Amino acid sequence: MAGGAGFAARFLLCVAIAGTAAGCPAEDRKDATERPEDKLSIIAALQAGEFDRLEAWYRPAAGGSPDRLTGFFAFRHSEPRNLERLTAWVGRKPESFVARLARGVHYRHLGVLSRSHRGFEEMRAYYGLAIDDLSTALRMEPGIEIAYAYLLSMAQHLGNWKEAAEIRRIGLEAVPDAPLIHATHLQALDPANGGGSQAEFEAYLDGLRALHGGDPRFAFIEGYRESSLASQTLQKRADAGEALYRSVLLPDALRLINRAIEIQPTAYRYSKRADIHDRRGDLALALADVDTALGLDPDLPYVAALQLEAQAPYLQMQKADLLHRLKRDAQAEAAYDRAIVLDPLEPSNLRDRARFHDDMGRRRGEAGDIQGYLDHFEGRLRDLQSAEAFAGRDFRLQHAIGNHWLSRFAPGPAKRHFKRATELAPESSNAWLGLAGALYAEGDCWAVDALRRYLEVCRADGDCALSHPLPKRIRENMGWCHAVSEPRPENWRRRVLPDWIPVLGRCGARFHEVPAPVALRECFERARAGDSAAQYDLGTIVFHGFLPGLQNFEQGTDWLRRAAEQGHGDALAALGEKYVFGLGVPKNTDAGLRLLETAIGQESPEGYFRLGALLYTGRHIPQNKGRGRELIAKAAEHGHPHAEQALSSLPDG
Repeated sequence: MAGGAGFAARFLLCVAIAGTAAGCPAEDRKDATERPEDKLSIIAALQAGEFDRLEAWYRPAAGGSPDRLTGFFAFRHSEPRNLERLTAWVGRKPESFVARLARGVHYRHLGVLSRSHRGFEEMRAYYGLAIDDLSTALRMEPGIEIAYAYLLSMAQHLGNWKEAAEIRRIGLEAVPDAPLIHATHLQALDPANGGGSQAEFEAYLDGLRALHGGDPRFAFIEGYRESSLASQTLQKRADAGEALYRSVLLPDALRLINRAIEIQPTAYRYSKRADIHDRRGDLALALADVDTALGLDPDLPYVAALQLEAQAPYLQMQKADLLHRLKRDAQAEAAYDRAIVLDPLEPSNLRDRARFHDDMGRRRGEAGDIQGYLDHFEGRLRDLQSAEAFAGRDFRLQHAIGNHWLSRFAPGPAKRHFKRATELAPESSNAWLGLAGALYAEGDCWAVDALRRYLEVCRADGDCALSHPLPKRIRENMGWCHAVSEPRPENWRRRVLPDWIPVLGRCGARFHEVPAPVALRECFERARAGDSAAQYDLGTIVFHGFLPGLQNFEQGTDWLRRAAEQGHGDALAALGEKYVFGLGVPKNTDAGLRLLETAIGQESPEGYFRLGALLYTGRHIPQNKGRGRELIAKAAEHGHPHAEQALSSLPDG
């Protein structure tokens, strides 16, 4: 089992990197008709174009081998290449009900994703394609239970209740007592899903129990009532208030779901109990339940096995979130990755992993781990951009990507995403404020108009960010936009970037030219290679926390020390100041002053400025205003970016 699953994961990774199955390793096959081990094995076979093998696996399914139908859930997989391969399969075997069924399942899954993130019309379009394929498969092979179940669920999603009733009637005539069809209808009736009345739901459930009680294929009906009541109990939170919710509703829901699991354990019920434990703060118990759900025997009763396979990506995400909150981050990352492999473009999963990358990037940044900080930054951006495949019409996602870029000094891509956010949600003040910020960073006069629109919207909903600095900056710095003869100021990007960038030497210029993460990675690589100027810049960035989430005194000081050991004058000055203040190193005023004097001996602008400031103010060392002013003047002569302004602010004499 593990070997096959491992091969499938390696194969899919190879295809993802290469963009083609050509050249990716083949697996030794024991038996072409052997039942596939898991979802990834099926997707690997599909992407390798092994259509004959897929036919051999699934063709017996319609002839009364329901266990094989579980494999069709594998095609609920949003990798874009899958549709191309499924269409190739249909083209090569136009008379195959298996190929049509597989592609229909895939289209239906894309419709479900679209329903949640793109809108009703796109869902309807995908559902139309799915209905065509599933109907064609049924004309070829009338006894395909899963096809009727999917057609029924799509009719229900579209609100076509008469059509749904007709599909259910025809399906039960073609496949008498089909548990999947009954389960699909029961889910639509369930009040926990917004269905019918409790009485109607229980009447149908009691009817199934009377006809099929004791039939292993219908084991899912046992405990169904208790499971539904547990979900309904949790849904009363808003009306009950927090105190009653915690003291009464959560214990009641736990009692009901415990009873449901006692009657018939299923993955869904363990997952639901994990959610209740989570809400009660029992993370360890919640994790144990998710692990139990994931470890259930695949030969469970028929519908329960289908639900387990369909629910696997969600269970992995649930596990990942719990592990992350328990600070078991390496295991959490593996669970997140597993969930994404099982359904690569599911937007909710991608956004959850993006949040994980954001949190982990900040943790790594706080530890001074620049490599980890950058890797998680890139992972977050990759996930947000991948989520656009099915959530491009979600303004919150567009806003998140815009913020991601703007906070990294990349206004171009930020502007595109903020603009899209304002188109999708024109009444969102945050979207207009983000767009104004991106336009301001580019020196684009439309920033003034975006700011005006932001103020109109935020005043209408009473949500103006009164302390936000951007409106003041635009008013103060973009007056030239209204002057016919006044040109845009030169070097605008340099004017709007943070004032710490001019302090940098070797790496500073790149921050003017490329997004901050690109400039930081280049600086990091140079520093690791032994470039003392890059080591100084990197130490300065990390020590002072100039980039979001990246600050660590000890690591910053370590990079400064590496540069100072190579005789870098500004690094000697910075390190000397750290010793004087006791920041990132044990306080040692004498050692600090020696380093500062050594830096001055090398005519370091930082040495002149830092020692001059210490002497003039008398902080931590005896005051000497005369020499302090003299050294600050020397720093100005040597081009220190802040010395001229500091000198002009000093009182005469």
